[in-house]
Amino acid sequence: MREPPAGRRMASTGSRIALGVANAACYTEAPEDCRPLKITAERQPESQILLEIEVEPERVEQSMDQAFRRMSSRYRIPGFRPGKAPRVMFERYVGRDTLLREALEKLVPQVYEEAIKEESLDPIDQPSFEIPTFEPLLIKATVPLKPTVELGGYRELRLPREAAAVTPEQLEETMLNLRRQYASLTPVEHSAQAGDVVRADLKAEVDGRELVTEEDSDLRLTEQGLQGLPGLLEHLIGVEKGKEYTFEVSVPEDFDEASLAGKQATYHVNVKEIKEEQLPEPDDTFASEVGEGFPSYAALRERFEGDLKKRVEEQAERDYDQKVVETLIEQSQIDFPPVLVDREIDHILSEQTGGGTRASIEAALRKSGGGSADALVEQVRPLALERVKRSLVLTEVAEKEGLAVEDAEVDAELDRIAGESPQAAQMRGIFDNPSGRELLGRTALTKKVYQRLRDIAEGKELPPLPEPAVEAAATAATASEEAEASDASAPAAEAAPGEVEPA
Repeated sequence: MREPPAGRRMASTGSRIALGVANAACYTEAPEDCRPLKITAERQPESQILLEIEVEPERVEQSMDQAFRRMSSRYRIPGFRPGKAPRVMFERYVGRDTLLREALEKLVPQVYEEAIKEESLDPIDQPSFEIPTFEPLLIKATVPLKPTVELGGYRELRLPREAAAVTPEQLEETMLNLRRQYASLTPVEHSAQAGDVVRADLKAEVDGRELVTEEDSDLRLTEQGLQGLPGLLEHLIGVEKGKEYTFEVSVPEDFDEASLAGKQATYHVNVKEIKEEQLPEPDDTFASEVGEGFPSYAALRERFEGDLKKRVEEQAERDYDQKVVETLIEQSQIDFPPVLVDREIDHILSEQTGGGTRASIEAALRKSGGGSADALVEQVRPLALERVKRSLVLTEVAEKEGLAVEDAEVDAELDRIAGESPQAAQMRGIFDNPSGRELLGRTALTKKVYQRLRDIAEGKELPPLPEPAVEAAATAATASEEAEASDASAPAAEAAPGEVEPA
């Protein structure tokens, strides 16, 4: 008999932990035909277990006979009416391999279900199968199990805070950017300089594929102004009005957009006009024109210094949280199946493409010639791995600390999001339902976990750990449920995979 293609083989590490015979009512389609299974189970790295399931030949034959009865009416065997040919003639006509494949479609899921019941396993996802031999039939199933997280002495974690202060340089840059928002543009005859605006017809191609075609486009000669057009800025410095240019640029390998990284870009530019930025003077007249109007430039500067200070402090808080969690991850033992990372990769790709699945993304890339789907997956893999580790660790902290969220806290989170804006009713309609409230509960729980970790890292007095350990609330569910919950979108500032959502 022809052997099937080899499946993915797992490392043979770990200890053999079980040898059992499944003899329950295992054959759901025909219980009287049930045959025992020989099962061995072997622990694998990454929170997986390898099941080797040997199926007795009699049971395989029974499955093939049932497959023959299902298939016989679909084929016309010369000399026989549909469904009337004996099995030996049917096999001669369609091939034994065809019949075996049909039998395995039913048999493999059945014996797998029996095996996980016999071994009392609770998989968090579908296994990967391999069939190394048919005689006897040996099925290998690599089963992903619930992750395990050991936080160690997480309550002894200490990290100093760095002072958050606004530097004079930051304030000056903020005020300069504000003046640029109110700047006027004056046509000039000199060649283009940094900060100028070039009005031009632009065409960009990457490996012969049209990327951009724009007429009378205003190209501001700054890094921000030409974001997404790699290498164009340095070529536009020095161009002259009324001339046409063609530039060849090698896109850097580390360019943000994976479909362009490492490729050759060609820019065709027809310069129509060059305009120079004229900044308003930093005086009281300018201050009176900003927003609702300020009595003086000093008052305007004070207001923006306060806003900048608030942003700097908020960023410092986020950076501190990030450092605390990174340190906690480093000192923890985290074991989880690769499927959690694969799920998170799909989630990230869906976020980046507005809801597309990995299959639809791959199809779009093939159609457009926009690069390898595998390369895109590998680009986001580090982020997915970081998110999974972070979510698992934060969920474990919530469980260890007995943190939970009450309905009143979910109501408060809903009030905060809806606020008193004109869209308040719409926002309540989106979130004031079971799935929306569950999401808000995870957001509220995330805040509690981060606050507890800040208290720990700063050495503050803590409440005693629950005795005995209290399970976290339903919103702090198991890590397997957490990975499934990552399919739900969260507000951008608090979005993350899982029941406890890293900011």
